[in-house]
Amino acid sequence: MAEPATDLTLDSASLLAAEEHEVSIVGRSPWYLAWRRLRRNWVALVSLGVFVLICVACALAPVYARHLAHTGPNAVHAGESVIVSGKRTPVIGGGSHYDPKTNTFVVAAPSYLGPTWWHAHGRFVLGTDNLGRDVAVRLLYGGRNSLKVGLGSALVCTLVAVLLALLAGYNGGWVDWLISRFFDLIWAFPVFLLAIALSTALAINGEVVWGVQWLTIELIHDGRRRAIGLKAHNGPSPRAAARQETHRAPSRCRRPRPPAAP
Repeated sequence: MAEPATDLTLDSASLLAAEEHEVSIVGRSPWYLAWRRLRRNWVALVSLGVFVLICVACALAPVYARHLAHTGPNAVHAGESVIVSGKRTPVIGGGSHYDPKTNTFVVAAPSYLGPTWWHAHGRFVLGTDNLGRDVAVRLLYGGRNSLKVGLGSALVCTLVAVLLALLAGYNGGWVDWLISRFFDLIWAFPVFLLAIALSTALAINGEVVWGVQWLTIELIHDGRRRAIGLKAHNGPSPRAAARQETHRAPSRCRRPRPPAAP
């Protein structure tokens, strides 16, 4: 007796959902899945909030400097005084003065204005440096410049990396070989020595140069992998296909031999 045929058809998504949870299966985008994982991690959310707060504060540095601190990042207030909690306090104290009782000059160590914590109507919130400059204003402007450098360098690296990656992964051939050997040379060169050499040549911070170089290499290799995957999915380009047809060796077909006579 013949066995009944086995049904190998796959169940639909609605049927599986009805059997398991009685809830319809809905496709989610990668952005939604990433946001769902992020909102479950409270530490990551708090860190994201702090980062956004820092970015907003640095972006509003000119507003704070003009309307609250009434000074600039490079303004020197060495000989000025400020009212802190109703008492006039010099920005930089100490120095030398004449004592008529002893008929001598007394030299005192310089004292710098410490953090006022909003007791000076927004001026010198974090105190002053050794030149009498507002530390809070300089801190916000420094963060603003750091954000400009970081975002600008990341944008330039992304654009250059994507262009080179698409060029190497899609065309292939000698273009891919040339770009690959170039970045293999960068990988073979010691990273820290290259960062020191670039920082010395460009007269900027070596850590920033190393970070930009590492980001560029990672983006280029990731872009090459994505471009190669795109090429494998869509097939070779028309130019590459024509090149393959041109250089393909002609196949030799042989006629089948007739069967031997009995």
